Amino acid sequence: MSEASVIIDGIRSPFLEFGPADFNEAVVFVHGNPGSIRDWDALARGAGEFGRAVAVDMPGFGAAD
Repeated sequence: MSEASVIIDGIRSPFLEFGPADFNEAVVFVHGNPGSIRDWDALARGAGEFGRAVAVDMPGFGAAD
């Protein structure tokens, strides 16, 4: 697992990444309202055993701006 952030238009959104980072495709997990990337921790970790999985905090939620 790796944890990082992306900044788009000045808004920082953290994300978790599981599995091989060099895969061209990924399963993307988006939380509900309210929620955060931690809602998907167990499921994304399990999906990462088979391929790439990414969970992102949407703006205004979790640790995102």
